[in-house]
Amino acid sequence: MFIYASLLGLARAQSRIPFIHSGSHLDNVFQITHVNDNISAEGFRLMRHTTFGVVYPSLWSLPRENITLHGPREVFRYFENIEDEVRREFTFCVPLQRQINETLGKVRAEFKGHVIVGVHVRRGDFLEDGNKKIGFGVPKVSYFINAFHRMRSMLNGRKVTFLMASDDLQWCHENLNFTDVKILEPGSAELHFGVLASCDHVILSSGTYGWWAAWLADGISVYYDGYFVNGSVLRSQVNLPDYYPPGWIAVGD
Repeated sequence: MFIYASLLGLARAQSRIPFIHSGSHLDNVFQITHVNDNISAEGFRLMRHTTFGVVYPSLWSLPRENITLHGPREVFRYFENIEDEVRREFTFCVPLQRQINETLGKVRAEFKGHVIVGVHVRRGDFLEDGNKKIGFGVPKVSYFINAFHRMRSMLNGRKVTFLMASDDLQWCHENLNFTDVKILEPGSAELHFGVLASCDHVILSSGTYGWWAAWLADGISVYYDGYFVNGSVLRSQVNLPDYYPPGWIAVGD
């Protein structure tokens, strides 16, 4: 999603025509419009960048020739001036949207009048030794308690239900099954993402899955300030003001 959104932003800023080929996961989930298999990228100049989350100034003035962009683009700055277009591109496909509406509709009916705050708990591969060594941080239970408290304080006493999705639902049941928490039933990553992105506000932990759910929800966004572990290789590749939009709220554990 970062790559596609950045492609659009860079293209719009330089009066270029953006396109991707079909077969990506994006065109199975979203109603994206810049899929074109009639153009071959053979012979295009390859522009390769490797840093995770920092703006490359050179991308704002690409050579006036056909370009293939390669590499990570975890930087919202590339598309901050075309947010409305990016949100339209990330409209969910109709069958998935029906599932999202059904799932979230049941939650809203059960907790009528409540503010529904989506919570993403990323664990899984981030707990592997290799990823921990690189610098992927995984929050403790205390982070979520702190984030819940911060969110409640910003909602001025309104009733709140925290709707939780995770790649480790068992851990959530064992550690975060509080009275104001509802944990989603097992489902596809696409469905859980769509539900989070359709909540009123979002609390994210680590990873771009939660980042995009929060960005699409466009409410209050609370994020884990230890995702990029200080002193790590990963942290050295990220400029936080390029990764987290202004107004998002950092909370620690």
